[in-house]
Amino acid sequence: MFRKEAKLSTNWTGEAILLKGINPIIILFFSIIFISALILFIIVFSYTHRMMVVGEISSSPRPTWIYSNFTGIISERFVQEGDSIKKGASIYKIDVSKKNNIGIVSDNRKRTILIQINKINEINENLKENYDRNTRIIQNKLKQYQESIKFLSLEIKNNKITINEFKNNMINYKSYQKKGLINKDQLISQILNYNQQQSTLTNLIQQENQYKLQVTDLNGELVSNKLKLDNELNNNELKIFDLNKEPINNSSEQSIIIRSPINGVVDSLSINHGQMISVRDSLVQIIPNDISDYYLVLWVSNKIIPYIKKGDPVYIKYDAFPAEKFGQFKGTIFDISHIPATINEMNSYQSSPKLGSTNDRAIF
Repeated sequence: MFRKEAKLSTNWTGEAILLKGINPIIILFFSIIFISALILFIIVFSYTHRMMVVGEISSSPRPTWIYSNFTGIISERFVQEGDSIKKGASIYKIDVSKKNNIGIVSDNRKRTILIQINKINEINENLKENYDRNTRIIQNKLKQYQESIKFLSLEIKNNKITINEFKNNMINYKSYQKKGLINKDQLISQILNYNQQQSTLTNLIQQENQYKLQVTDLNGELVSNKLKLDNELNNNELKIFDLNKEPINNSSEQSIIIRSPINGVVDSLSINHGQMISVRDSLVQIIPNDISDYYLVLWVSNKIIPYIKKGDPVYIKYDAFPAEKFGQFKGTIFDISHIPATINEMNSYQSSPKLGSTNDRAIF
């Protein structure tokens, strides 16, 4: 491996020109210029991504649409298009009454309610009569027991006097027996009389206590019967009150008045006199009097939300003013919703995207 031929094979076979390298200061200078230009370009200039969205002009506050929540027939119309209207004023009268083989349902219901009310009043009268009758019976029993208690009290008082006399006689008989004036049998007879009077007094006291307990129970029964009667009468009065409300509800179910929720001007009437309506039918549109401003409502998908902010410019094309003739109008984003629009909110705008027309999950 140290032969001369091997060493010569590594030598240059021709001439080579070696250029001098670029000065590092120049490379650093141009690098700084490039990075500064890139940063300045990113900060100063703006980048836009064109996206077509739909929207509509709306006012603040918005026009009010009134829809039907029931099925019926327009029996009367109180206003015309262009009329000024105040809050609470009548717009339509709708007949929603139902009829079956035996007549109008609401009239039949009224007759049934009247029968029920009369029946409840009869029940109340019967309850009062029964209460009065039971009260008289209990009061008669109370009177008898109270008279018996008075009699027993007098008997107990007299019996106590008699017992004291027997007791004194018994004491005297004991002294007589010690003196030999009477025999033992006479003393025993006197003691038995005393004990008999004592037993009679105990029986009278027990009987008096029983009568007093009966009086207490009867007084409690009077109070209980009164409370029971009041509860039943109150419950029946509540039933009558509920039944009396039903004719009002039935009247509202028979005919309904559509009223204006705001002060404004009737812009459009969708239904005429005698026309039948169904649920969700549009009835009237009212433009409020206190409109302060007009704005453009645009619907964007959740994919676009991260790339827009307040104050961004937008270019607007109106259907009424073709862009080929009138060009585009400038506008500025005033506000952006922070939560997705609900189905009800989207349904209140005619320009809102229909369900299923977009692959995005949320619309703002």
